[in-house]
Amino acid sequence: MDRTNPKAQFRCKTQVPQSLNPPLRDAKRDSTGFHKRTLFRIVLRKLMGVMLIMSGFTFAVAQEVTEPRGHIPEVRRYLRTLEIAQPVQAGPLRVYPVLTREAEEPPGKWMTLDEAVRAQVLQVSEKENPSVPEVLVRNISRHIYVLIVVGELISGGLQNRTVAKDTIVGPGQTVRLPVFCVEAQRWSGILDFDAREMIAHSTLRSHLHSGTSQFKVWEEVTAQLRVSHVDSPTASLDALFRAAPVRRRVEEARRAIVPEMPRESVGFIFVRRGRALGADFFGSNELALELLPKLLDSYVVDRATLEEDPRQEETSTQWKEHSPAIELFEEILIAGSRYTDTPGSGRGVRLITGTLAGSGVVLSPHFVHLGVQIRTVPEPRPAPRRGMIPWFERAED
Repeated sequence: MDRTNPKAQFRCKTQVPQSLNPPLRDAKRDSTGFHKRTLFRIVLRKLMGVMLIMSGFTFAVAQEVTEPRGHIPEVRRYLRTLEIAQPVQAGPLRVYPVLTREAEEPPGKWMTLDEAVRAQVLQVSEKENPSVPEVLVRNISRHIYVLIVVGELISGGLQNRTVAKDTIVGPGQTVRLPVFCVEAQRWSGILDFDAREMIAHSTLRSHLHSGTSQFKVWEEVTAQLRVSHVDSPTASLDALFRAAPVRRRVEEARRAIVPEMPRESVGFIFVRRGRALGADFFGSNELALELLPKLLDSYVVDRATLEEDPRQEETSTQWKEHSPAIELFEEILIAGSRYTDTPGSGRGVRLITGTLAGSGVVLSPHFVHLGVQIRTVPEPRPAPRRGMIPWFERAED
């Protein structure tokens, strides 16, 4: 397992050939950001087929290519400040820290859903007349804002749910939080919910960003449990995270990646075997680092990942380049965004293209969160034949 430490040393040498993709810059030292230089080579190679050009023109083109376009003001201002740093790696998974040159955090004190529930600042319960698509959220503090992110799981109530929209619950505020059921075979129990430090796997998050239906959520939960070889009497998604083999994978990835992340990180780009999977960006490094472990889990446990054979030999030349992360970031820059409805104190954000689906929330004039996933996801595979053993339970060769 390869552990790159960007916090201690951004200057480490990459194995990427100099002519194709230069070593990543120290984001603290190089204010232009490495993605502009590298992206320029990628765009130039694809659009012109020319590798030699005057340095002055290079900078001008790079600036034009990486300028955010079509975004709402809060997102546009935020994206213009970002830089990508050296990745942290665990097996085939790379996580690229995203740093900001101009920190402008949202005002006031902030907590995540898990932090607020643990601190008894936030109460989550069924409504007086319970219904599947909504739960009641009360912020009983006088000065704390709570960020609730798409895909976060809440357990308990009459059935477990996943959050449908990014929501900011302001001090003293009570909101009806839109949710989807992720436990199809239960409608009984208590009225209160607990936060279990879990978030939906990345394929389901992609559906949630795009806009989906309850039926499609149940379909995806069923596919995920089947591929993971997890049996749940109530068809509950949180059973996935309690399964011992999956839990071991999650803990290994957390140990390799989370401690190595720069404390200044405000976002993360996730790449696996040369394929960019998604990204999350936050208005503060504290929110980003608090949510990193479960965001990481969402990629580690995803059914597309579990279907891979870890002994599969990597053949993609892109795996040895940083272009997948840079190209995803570039696509986000020019994807555009718009306001949308969301409960609570903020304004919702929606980003949809042919290949990307994203959503988030702002507290004008401040950026708070934007999550983006690749929309092209694998179709559910047929259930494995009886007697087949999941790869993560096979004996090592």
